[in-house]
Amino acid sequence: MLYTRWVTLFLLFVLSVFTAVSQETAVIFGKITDSENKPVELLNIAVMGLPGGNVTDKNGYYELTVPANREITVIYSFIGYNSQRAILTPQPGERKEINIIMTVSTTVLADVVVEDRQIRRSTLTRIDPKEAKFIPSVSGSSIESLIKTMPGVAAMNELSAQYSVRGGNYDENLVYVNDIEIYRPFLVRASQQEGLSFLNSDLVSSISFSAGGFEPKYGDKMSSVLDIKYKQPRQFAGSFSLSFLGATFHVEGATPNKKLYWLLGARYKSNQYFLNALETEGEYKPNFTDVQTLIGYRPNDKWNFSFLGYMSMNSFKVIPQTRQTAFGAINQAYQFTVYYEGQEIDRFLSYLGGISAIYRPDKSTTLKFITSAYRTIETETFDILGQYWLARLETDWSGDEFGQPTETLGVGSFLDHARNELDAWVVNLEHRGIKEIGDHYLQWGVKYQHEYVNDVLNTWALNDSAGYSLPNPPDSIGYTDPSAQPNYPFHLYFYANAHNIISSNRYTAFVQDGWSLIDKIDKNLTLIGGVRFNYWDYNNDLLVSPRLTIAFRPGWKKDIVLRLSTGVYFQAPFYREMRDFNGQLNPDPKAQKSVHFVLGSDWNFQAWGRPFKFVSEVYYKKFSLLIPYVLYNLAIRYYAM
Repeated sequence: MLYTRWVTLFLLFVLSVFTAVSQETAVIFGKITDSENKPVELLNIAVMGLPGGNVTDKNGYYELTVPANREITVIYSFIGYNSQRAILTPQPGERKEINIIMTVSTTVLADVVVEDRQIRRSTLTRIDPKEAKFIPSVSGSSIESLIKTMPGVAAMNELSAQYSVRGGNYDENLVYVNDIEIYRPFLVRASQQEGLSFLNSDLVSSISFSAGGFEPKYGDKMSSVLDIKYKQPRQFAGSFSLSFLGATFHVEGATPNKKLYWLLGARYKSNQYFLNALETEGEYKPNFTDVQTLIGYRPNDKWNFSFLGYMSMNSFKVIPQTRQTAFGAINQAYQFTVYYEGQEIDRFLSYLGGISAIYRPDKSTTLKFITSAYRTIETETFDILGQYWLARLETDWSGDEFGQPTETLGVGSFLDHARNELDAWVVNLEHRGIKEIGDHYLQWGVKYQHEYVNDVLNTWALNDSAGYSLPNPPDSIGYTDPSAQPNYPFHLYFYANAHNIISSNRYTAFVQDGWSLIDKIDKNLTLIGGVRFNYWDYNNDLLVSPRLTIAFRPGWKKDIVLRLSTGVYFQAPFYREMRDFNGQLNPDPKAQKSVHFVLGSDWNFQAWGRPFKFVSEVYYKKFSLLIPYVLYNLAIRYYAM
């Protein structure tokens, strides 16, 4: 009985305490959403001044016990949202629903200005590689399409990645990728054959371009330099695109410790649908494919190793059928029609491998060692027979035969034949260095290059007009004794047959320094000067190229930099400049020469709340020792004089 009495008293005590507590608390609940009516998970709910609280679930719902019979302030907070407050006085035992809509918080940071002083004080122009993705290109080369929009750059063919700069030709432009010089095919004659260029826009991190007056550290060409840097990724990413003209794919990534990184890009292009719209109708089978990779390893802060690999397979096949072209004036119109037999098959295989090692013993010194090898295997084969008609067109609008051929003015045929093969090697070994000494920015470099070219040329063309070969040898009309007739040789319209093998070495070096004479933020004078040396053992020619750039920031209210660049730019002959039309080599070729004078300004300003840049240049180029050439589409044929 005593035990039962104590249990009864304990239960009555607990019940009374529970009733008292329930009478002094209340419950609030509800759902938390954002401005788009999406639930906010893990949002904090707490009563100001009291410990504890709760968070929302994945659907944004919450429930919290709060004190009753007193005014309380409930706070709803989460990172990235403006905090919300609810003031209420709940009654004991009440359940109150409170739904909150959170708004995103916005924090305005102070403006950060990043100024590339080295670029502004040289003739190089920095180009955003992201812009290349928004430029449509039939050639499949977005980087070159972007370069063609620069002042002073001209392009005559939208199917080609080649461009000319301020009066120069396609061979006068330097292209670097990670300080490795890139070469273009030798035998390509037309844009349909060219295929993909080396540059892959998916892999590019920075683009710098100069249309003249560039520094001594860049090589020996007369017109321009395009300096490309590939990415050094720190996380995984990739892209893929597909169109009727081809496809691209790239992937990049790095290990968790960021020491090993890689890039891989592949492209495929076929202009078959586009080429079917050309005047020459036929069966086109172009196939252009390339694969590139960049693998880097950073064992520590002082060393960085990288490998750049490239392989391209460009093939072009066409079986022409007919071509019809109308020309002339309204009252005198003509039509030229050609019927074809035969085919053309071209193949261009290119390989590149480059290894570089960068060593930074301290913050002010950078040493770079580069070795690379480039090989191109090119074949050009065709046998094409064409028969042509030249006719006058009917120009009378009222006639039933308007626009139709009414009179044949000429007939003839031609036969083009080629069996051309070229195998070329270019092997490099190079060292570059950078040293910052106070206000001086010293750079130097030495390079050894071995070149080997094995070229087999066998090309001829026969023209026939109404049964007579052109050029036509003297005839033998009037001779009565056939044995006494002179033996006139048979002349082809064009004939070239040669087998050339060249093995030579080049030695180049440069040194340049950039320094500031007035060290102030808003007013300073910067000079970049140096000299470049080039020696080629084929002709024992030593070239010396001094170059100078002066940049002055006058300290005006407007952010303007004035520049003057000048220098001597030699272009030592490569194999293309040495071979004439008939395949014969010039035994003593001389370097072409140009002198640049470039006066420019660089103005940064704000307009309509956005940053703008205005660049202007006035240039003068004096050419001398030029090697004459003819240009047919993309084929540059030098006279090798």
